[in-house]
Amino acid sequence: MISNSTDDFYLQKAQSEVNGIATDINSAIRSGSAESVNIAPKGSLLLAKFPEDNQWYRCRVEKRLASGDCQVFFVDFGNTATIPAKDIRTCPKNLTLSAIPAQAIRCSLSACASSREFEGEAFNFFWEYYDAGTFKVTSERQTAGKRAVILEPKAGGASVNEELVKAGLCRVPKNAKSSILTTLTKLQEQAKRSHLAMVRFCFSFDTFFKVMYILCYSHGKRQCATERSLHFRDLFL
Repeated sequence: MISNSTDDFYLQKAQSEVNGIATDINSAIRSGSAESVNIAPKGSLLLAKFPEDNQWYRCRVEKRLASGDCQVFFVDFGNTATIPAKDIRTCPKNLTLSAIPAQAIRCSLSACASSREFEGEAFNFFWEYYDAGTFKVTSERQTAGKRAVILEPKAGGASVNEELVKAGLCRVPKNAKSSILTTLTKLQEQAKRSHLAMVRFCFSFDTFFKVMYILCYSHGKRQCATERSLHFRDLFL
């Protein structure tokens, strides 16, 4: 999974298909059928060597830089990188998108939106939770080029959507549509009540110390004037 946020991430269709693509790419590189590219037009599908592992992958050119390097999007994974021109090759016909569709699917969590206040926390929670196991993906609909999905652990238990809302890190958007909308709405109300109780507790605790300070300060002034000793019980008289 490649993730920018809980509202924008990429999932792969099937690892077996990705492995098959990798085998075909390596064959093309070894045989020389994937040739060097002098000019890489924007939007063209090519092969590029990813600098972090030196492996070749299918990519789409997003931008050509003045240096000759290219900013590319890896269509089977969902990540981007800047690649030197020397590490770009043509894409054989058997690896075009018409032959094998892109394996990275752009997604968002169904009926689950992150807020600016907790965006970082939501992202970390999402990544750690997802990275801890394998999930069943239920695609509910597609809007704005993204599939709204529910991620459920194959081992059982609540979905990632539910866990994020329950933790108060994501909210249920107005007019949201989802097969788990009722559950998400209930969890959101529980999170709101828990948050409100915490705010009230913190406010009461903070107010208590402010009152203590004022009373102590006030008693201190009277003590200087009357030379009386101040006892803690006097604060509550």
